[in-house]
Amino acid sequence: DWSSDVCSSDLLTIVYRPGAGGLLGANTVANVPTGTLQILLAGNTMISTAIVNPGVATYDVAKDFVMLGYIGYVPMVTVVNSNSGIKNISDWKKACQVRKLSYGTAGNGSNTHVSSAVVNSTFGCESVAVPYKGAAPAVADFLGGHIDYLSDYETGVLPQIKSGKLNAIVVLDKKRSADLPDVPTIVELGNLQYNFYNWFALVGNSTATADQLTIAKRIFLQVLASTEVNEQLTKVGLRGRQQVNDDFLSTERRNFLQILRNANIKP
Repeated sequence: DWSSDVCSSDLLTIVYRPGAGGLLGANTVANVPTGTLQILLAGNTMISTAIVNPGVATYDVAKDFVMLGYIGYVPMVTVVNSNSGIKNISDWKKACQVRKLSYGTAGNGSNTHVSSAVVNSTFGCESVAVPYKGAAPAVADFLGGHIDYLSDYETGVLPQIKSGKLNAIVVLDKKRSADLPDVPTIVELGNLQYNFYNWFALVGNSTATADQLTIAKRIFLQVLASTEVNEQLTKVGLRGRQQVNDDFLSTERRNFLQILRNANIKP
């Protein structure tokens, strides 16, 4: 039982593999040799970007990964510049009728792309998606007034909302945010079937041994039961922590196929 040693610095190596909306990191873990365990800090983009960019993903999310534990999700918020004259979703819909608006994304299939497309399809707005090499340059161009709106993680845009630089017009969740109590949710505004969530989880490669995966699951549950860890997760905006079924990844893939169809996002 290596559970007491698994987090020691000489055994645990953390590798950052950015790129292609998380696909590069997912590709790496999916192709680990048999008998070796690697753990991926995964998000729903490993599913959505793989569907939208099938030529980049070298894995089958349902076959190549094993769910170790669900960490939670962070709501997306659609925001506009406060100097745009748009204060709420009604103003935004009127602006959409006057001209074709543009929104920034961190690439095709990313959370920033899918969430904005969901907003567009919900309210019947045809807008232009402008892809960037990540969320940071998209936000920078947005703050500079080069694009009209953006859907981003609540934790990412909350400081600018609080400072008055941005107006939040809709929260993509079923419940209102405690940090933005006056901003309506997309469900309140009519999307009663809303089911898009940018979640985070730990997954392992299916080529690992059964013992390795069992121990990793047990350690994860022990860590997540820690009050200190839960407090830290709450501070960074994660919510909805729960246990999920072993078929969570395959279920989410079916879910995202429908989400992408509804939002008119094609490969």
